[in-house]
Amino acid sequence: MHSIYSLLELLNDWNIHEDDLVLRLLKKLLQEILT
Repeated sequence: MHSIYSLLELLNDWNIHEDDLVLRLLKKLLQEILT
């Protein structure tokens, strides 16, 4: 569970490639997993 939170934090901090479709899908997927 800690690894998932760490990944989510990393993606949230990775705002440089926020427009990247893959990262956006990853963030959405991780958020759905956490919910």
